[in-house]
Amino acid sequence: VMQRPELTRIIDENGDGVADRYQTIHDGFGMTGNYHEFAFGPARDAKGNFYVGLNLASNGASIRPELRGEFRHYGLDREGFKSKSYKGPAGRMYAATPYRGWVLKISPDGKMTPFAPGFRSPNGLGVDLQ
Repeated sequence: VMQRPELTRIIDENGDGVADRYQTIHDGFGMTGNYHEFAFGPARDAKGNFYVGLNLASNGASIRPELRGEFRHYGLDREGFKSKSYKGPAGRMYAATPYRGWVLKISPDGKMTPFAPGFRSPNGLGVDLQ
């Protein structure tokens, strides 16, 4: 299951149809807490790799306290980014964490490889199994 902060494996250990355990597959892409940082997928290929898409942050919204992962500060500390009035160097909101606007490939053992950049809102992912 793809959640905003991570790709999660849900495990039903006794076959009763109820989740018994949650296992993080990968959570290294970071998030700022911007309300528009959705996460999409996963789609899987024939080798079992997962493909997930990370939405870009929205202009004009602050970064919330759930900030996690690598942080690109651009001259302002993490606390400074929580201001609703702060804009990036070009006067626009921008991603302060890497891989926003990317589709990522994540192996079954959790290794992430950047796959394709340049997306605004990469929902509706599909993979040809061949």
